[in-house]
Amino acid sequence: MRIGIALGDRVEQVDIPEEEVISLPAGIVGFEDLTRYALFELESPLYLLQSVDDPLAGFVVVDPFLLDPAYRIGKEVGHESLNLADGDRRTVLCVVTLSQFGLPQSANLRAPIIINSTKRVGLQAILQEEWQVRHPLRVSPEGKFMVNSAVTAGRS
Repeated sequence: MRIGIALGDRVEQVDIPEEEVISLPAGIVGFEDLTRYALFELESPLYLLQSVDDPLAGFVVVDPFLLDPAYRIGKEVGHESLNLADGDRRTVLCVVTLSQFGLPQSANLRAPIIINSTKRVGLQAILQEEWQVRHPLRVSPEGKFMVNSAVTAGRS
């Protein structure tokens, strides 16, 4: 499958296997009509969750467990909707807001994207907990995104 990714003022075409497409049947808040995505690694630990159907719709995402050691999502969140079974891997990602200079600025910990990585289906959950919509991120003077190095495992 060939998809477009907007890079500045041009669209780059990339090939991805159909089996790597992630289905988000309800979409992402504000982008409910876009339901198919591909995940690309950017500069670690950032990823691009790119719409397969719209090259202008891509989201920089990060593993929230790297940002806050206390971050938790109950095992029941999305369990039934994602048809999670024993042995299925659940991946949790949060959308990153970029500054006007394109640097990571904050992450939305309140509305994580939860993916059943085994079945390639996901959803965006809206948590009722105290998690911030704009959790501040640390960026080095060189513009490198910094995570809490004491935190390990990013899966739940």
